[in-house]
Amino acid sequence: MRRVHLLSVPISLFSQDYIIRHIEYRIKEKKGISIVTPNPEIIVAAQKDKRLLQALRHADIAIPDGIGVVFVLLLRGIYVHRIPGRVLFVHLLDVANRHGWKVFLFGASEESNSCSIDRIRKEYPNIQVRGGIRTEDEKEIIAFKPHMLFVALGCPKQEFFAERMRACLPHALIMTIGGTLDYFSGGVPSPPRILSTLGCEWLFRLVTQPWRWRRIINATLVFPWYVVRGMRKRDLL
Repeated sequence: MRRVHLLSVPISLFSQDYIIRHIEYRIKEKKGISIVTPNPEIIVAAQKDKRLLQALRHADIAIPDGIGVVFVLLLRGIYVHRIPGRVLFVHLLDVANRHGWKVFLFGASEESNSCSIDRIRKEYPNIQVRGGIRTEDEKEIIAFKPHMLFVALGCPKQEFFAERMRACLPHALIMTIGGTLDYFSGGVPSPPRILSTLGCEWLFRLVTQPWRWRRIINATLVFPWYVVRGMRKRDLL
């Protein structure tokens, strides 16, 4: 699949529809596939963490999850649609429900994980779903043999865990989803559509989750600084 590198972090240049079809094909063919969701915050973290950078580079697909990523690519003449991980997650549940596949949710809080499982059982009745939040659950994941494993441990733990699980689940989709389960379970309100369209989700999070201010600063101030520095060094892409 075609991709570019933004500050050494890969970004896949395909539409959401294409990625969904590709994932469905890979699972049907038992070939397996891994997905990461680099946003400005994760890209900043990767500048200081070589292990995280390698985990991002080893993934099969790296979706542009963040308006800052899309904007910087546009400045370089590369047009790509933003693909929020939490939106792709829901579309993939539709695929799993259509095929009656197994889904495992790993991570997030106990409440978010449990509520997400309850919602999937109600809205996607054909899915066989399980979940867990503890390291000991790794054996259960392998024994369950899910078609889709969603990892919600936060960066960089989720990227490290997802990369390690590839050898254990060679036929599965393994995707990092950050805080998706907090939104999906209803524990955290989703940003209004108008703010998402305008690329101002960070403002909504600052108001509703002020304790995230350091992460928001990384995305809105530190990331642009790295971009400007990369442009000066001519190694942005």
